[in-house]
Amino acid sequence: VALSPGAPVVAAAGMDGTVHLASYSFGNYGLPSHYRTYIPDGREGSALKHEKYAKTLAWSPSSDVASSVLCSASADGSVRITRVWTQAPPAGDNDAPFVCIEPITSFFLQGAVETAVFVDGGSRIAAYVRGKAVLSYLSLEPPYDVEEITLNGERGLKGDDFCSFAVLDLRLSPCGEFLALATDVKRIIIMKTGSHEIVRDLYGHLTDSYGNPKVSWSRSGMYVYGTTQDSNDIVTWDVASGEIVQKMNGHTGQVRDLQSSYGSDTVASVSYDKSIRIWLAECSS
Repeated sequence: VALSPGAPVVAAAGMDGTVHLASYSFGNYGLPSHYRTYIPDGREGSALKHEKYAKTLAWSPSSDVASSVLCSASADGSVRITRVWTQAPPAGDNDAPFVCIEPITSFFLQGAVETAVFVDGGSRIAAYVRGKAVLSYLSLEPPYDVEEITLNGERGLKGDDFCSFAVLDLRLSPCGEFLALATDVKRIIIMKTGSHEIVRDLYGHLTDSYGNPKVSWSRSGMYVYGTTQDSNDIVTWDVASGEIVQKMNGHTGQVRDLQSSYGSDTVASVSYDKSIRIWLAECSS
């Protein structure tokens, strides 16, 4: 599930490859009061239908009320870029706005796309394809080039293309200069955006091929939050030193997802214990 940063629209990816969209309007006390769904059937090549499980969603940071850009990627290797906007209902219709879509472009990569994120102010997308030792950078400007950059650092530049891990979550730092990559080998990689340079490796947690590791940045970009399989904690690393400086505990089940606020020092987590928790991170600025 992903909320548009610029418009009252939420996207949800389905196991059948369909991306569902819903708009909402606010009522009393700022709470959503009405919603309207847009559910494409895909029979005529809808931009929001993949052939396999839709694995990741991302909204462009340049999205606004007039127009938002959504990236959806799938296990079938497709990455679809779609413009989304809302249209006010006619007079007398008190429901939420209509959701409108327009395909922009599509990419077809050689393998399941595990995770993707907008970079470079929304002009490119960084995506990871399972089984590859590279990040694929997809240009959203003609001729829509795809650039592959090794994940093996200096060794990759010398021809090392062995893939020893999978990237299961990918997050851009608040400044946009770095990426945090959560892997399935007990390692979080901090890389320069658009570069092979590995800035830091973060260790001290447990993740494997059966897990669903998640990662997020603090508002300042000085800290990284991550999940671990050996406890229900949220682990905090100091990026400069690579050391664990804090663990947030309270969940009684594995943490399923993490999101941090770039406007405050808070972290939101959801867990298999059926709870959503909002944390005030002590190490944040």
